[in-house]
Parts: sequence; C-alpha cells; structure tokens
Amino acid sequence: MGYYTDFDFSNNEPEVIQAIESVSGYGESESGRYDDIKWYSWEDNIKAVSLQFPDKIIMISGEGEEQGDVWEAYARNGKLKILKAEVTIPDFDESMLK
Repeated sequence: MGYYTDFDFSNNEPEVIQAIESVSGYGESESGRYDDIKWYSWEDNIKAVSLQFPDKIIMISGEGEEQGDVWEAYARNGKLKILKAEVTIPDFDESMLK
C-alpha cells in the first residue's frame, strides 16, 4: 500500500521538466504530469532540481487520494514552499435566500 498522488509540473520550461522527470525515478511523462504515483521524495527532488536552475521558480502541483489534499509548491535555489488549498464556506446572510 501507499499514498497515491497526481503530480503536475507541465507549466515549467522543457529543460526543467526533463530534470524533474530524471530525478523522479518514473521516467519521461507524456505531458509533464504523473497520475496515481507514490513519489515520497518529491520535495527533496524538486529542491535538488531547483539548485540546477537557481534563477528559475519551479512550480509543481499535486492532488492526493484523500479528499481536500490539493496543493501547489514553488521552489527556487534549493528552497521550497508548499501552499495547501483551503476550502471555505462564506458566511450566511438571509438576503441570499430567493
């Protein structure tokens, strides 16, 4: 067993995509995307790739198998920040009723 995640890094430049594919251990993807994979070292791998391209911001997004596990990560020069999706429900106002 393990935890499956869909990863998308297609919005990066071709040489960055190639480097990500190389370090992922999953080989080349058709679209800059991997679906339903167990890539536990992705954070360290993306940090390493970002050191190869220190002036570029690398973006990767993911959606895990658990509901609500949606995120984007940004890396530059060995540093990584993960932004997790937040679901909010607006405050109710009776005037909303029609």
